[in-house]
Amino acid sequence: MEEVLRGILAGQPARDYQVRVPPNAGTALTNRLWRAAYERFTAPFKRRFYADGRCNRCLLCVQICPAHNIRLEDGQICFADRCYLCMRCIHQCPQEAIQIGRSTVGKFRWRGPEGDFDPLRLYGLQQTGEDD
Repeated sequence: MEEVLRGILAGQPARDYQVRVPPNAGTALTNRLWRAAYERFTAPFKRRFYADGRCNRCLLCVQICPAHNIRLEDGQICFADRCYLCMRCIHQCPQEAIQIGRSTVGKFRWRGPEGDFDPLRLYGLQQTGEDD
């Protein structure tokens, strides 16, 4: 690890240190089983995302979604089925408007270790508080 860290700090690309593990039948079967279990468990959550009436369409969620799962359609925030469940949209929404069904309404949102995390500042945006 020390050699890898030194190389990366010296500018060597991390991909130069990747090691490919040859697949075998047991690994492939285990991977398929884990993936199927994951999909079965997460599918119900992915279908329940929505933006409630507090949404001011700042589009921060659209910008920060690594799966490109969120879009503005007919003036409303819409969610597709490509969600990774990373929860960025939920925790970084300045209006706390993004929900997963009723279970997240009014629940804790992570705002950093000091409680002062401002996602709009991080992305170079300013919150106007006005609807577009």
